[in-house]
Amino acid sequence: MFTQYYNYLHSLVREMGLQEFVIFKVNISDQELLELYQKSRVVIFCNPEEPFGITPVEAQACGTPVVALEGGGISETVINGRTGFLCRNVDEMVEKLDLLLRDDKLWTWVSENAVAHANSFREEKFIKKFQDYLKALGFLP
Repeated sequence: MFTQYYNYLHSLVREMGLQEFVIFKVNISDQELLELYQKSRVVIFCNPEEPFGITPVEAQACGTPVVALEGGGISETVINGRTGFLCRNVDEMVEKLDLLLRDDKLWTWVSENAVAHANSFREEKFIKKFQDYLKALGFLP
């Protein structure tokens, strides 16, 4: 499925003459990934089978909105219309991508929301929530 969307998006980028603005990369270092997130205007996520969706959280932590195919864990990590967009198909992804690229005000708002949302996944917040849960069950004082 990934290959299908990857090939489609590649051809769409060529068709629209956007090769100088869109970069497709796979298997890169953590440092390069961080730099790309920070430089990117939008991250496109095309793996609806992903069980959690760490890639969108990483992108959002850098203030980069996410446009993704909905499904799997992505619905836990992207808030549709607030930290990015969850789309039913590639055509809808293109529409939302275009919207974010053309509307600076919307992009800024989504970017700010994305950072705040990504912070909710920080390790210390997870530990606190888990401890609170265990306390509520009576396992911790």
